[in-house]
Amino acid sequence: MSGSTSNEIKRAHYFSPTYCKPVRMASYGYQIKEVCKTEPKRVLEIGIGTGIVADLLRRFDMNVSTFDIDATLQPDVVGSVLDIHLKPESFDTVLCCEVLEHLPFDAFPQALSEIRKVTRRFVVLSLPDKTRFWKLELKIPKIRIKWIIDVPLKPRSHTFDGEHYWEIGKQGFPLKKICASIERCGFSIKATYRIWENPNHRMFVLEK
Repeated sequence: MSGSTSNEIKRAHYFSPTYCKPVRMASYGYQIKEVCKTEPKRVLEIGIGTGIVADLLRRFDMNVSTFDIDATLQPDVVGSVLDIHLKPESFDTVLCCEVLEHLPFDAFPQALSEIRKVTRRFVVLSLPDKTRFWKLELKIPKIRIKWIIDVPLKPRSHTFDGEHYWEIGKQGFPLKKICASIERCGFSIKATYRIWENPNHRMFVLEK
């Protein structure tokens, strides 16, 4: 799901049953769905992780390049999201999921600006969201309605855990602040939502 950035994560982290659990597979499915909806010809995945998403997108006849700072993950291009040395607007869609929280928040705008430089139009992004929530589901014949409702409790503080410098919903990082930062970098937010099966992951669909 996430590739390493300046804070390198060991390769073995991605290849274990505890990492590749059902909720993470669900997140992969949403990533693939949102990328496919943009109808891209060329895709850049920043943060190769397990490689599952890139492999499936290629099986859908998409031209996919992978980008990661960790050469042991065998990306197509090794580099930092803070300095992407690729041709401007060379990809229709950039996919970057569960990556940018591995950088201090001060670097978030720079990373987004680098991503914006290489995409022609769309970015599919996901970030961790630790806002407390309720899940509600209504089932009646032929109708199924789901809601994830944020609970207005005092946000918890965040302590760097060796991986995440920040997370949406923690003290100092409300969703409103994250969205404002994204928009200041020149993106419009076409959609954002928490994944039903994995509410700790929030998807964003951005347009340049």
